[in-house]
Amino acid sequence: MIDVNGLRGDMVIYACLRSDLAPIPLTFEGTIRTTQQTAVDFKDGALITINEVPFRIVESLPANNVGVQGKEPISATKITAFPDSIVEVARPRKSAVIFKNATLAGIYRACGASVPIAGDFGIERYACLIGGEPTMGIAQALQEASAVVMWRTSKIQAMNLRDVFQQSAITNIDIDGSQDFRSDFLVSGEVPTYFSTGPDGAFVAGLRLGDAQSVMFSPRKSARTLNAMSRVLVRRKAITIKADPTIRAGDVVNIRGTPFAVMTAAQCMKNGTDGGGVEQYTRLWLGVST
Repeated sequence: MIDVNGLRGDMVIYACLRSDLAPIPLTFEGTIRTTQQTAVDFKDGALITINEVPFRIVESLPANNVGVQGKEPISATKITAFPDSIVEVARPRKSAVIFKNATLAGIYRACGASVPIAGDFGIERYACLIGGEPTMGIAQALQEASAVVMWRTSKIQAMNLRDVFQQSAITNIDIDGSQDFRSDFLVSGEVPTYFSTGPDGAFVAGLRLGDAQSVMFSPRKSARTLNAMSRVLVRRKAITIKADPTIRAGDVVNIRGTPFAVMTAAQCMKNGTDGGGVEQYTRLWLGVST
């Protein structure tokens, strides 16, 4: 299910390819047996290939307590990697990136990414100062547009939240066991209503102002943007199913007839140590729109 740099399966103790609705929409985490060759191939900053996608290792550390082979402990390296075409967006900036009336694709390019972006849209303001991480401002811009980004065949797809739920469900899942998350009390504190001030100094408020939830000030925002900022995905379920690499973050799945957006899809593979078998599964975090 997960091809790690062309390695034999027994060299990969653990592999997880995770897609998210986040500025870095694809990540890889793995634990690799240590040999003279893998110590070079999987060092910090090395370029590797995961399922034919080039990744750049951003962290490489010795792994502890991974198991034993016979009577000897297994030596392994734990790595984290981002797609090479987008990894620069996660690094602190050496120079500032400041835009007015830009596009999402233009911001990604200015911050060092080369990944193509479909569904591009305009962004009124963006700023990432020296030492800042571009992903923080990108996440804010996405919230202000009530949009998300997802990984699709070596490119980024941007999509409005409303359009996400207009997609047809890619699968129907009938499952008894799930981890449910539902607390209107917590949502009322974590998803605020935003307000701002107009050119005349008068207050500009989102439609939900007055509801029993937290309130936050955001400068220089229109009523339309304030409303969009409160339209977010709220996590409702987490489930583990048989391995299904076709399910990705941004897809819609039906759980017993109810549509949920896939917020995170983790495709995981574990190789048992000391002669153990291979375990493959898909873990999904599912949400609904506020």
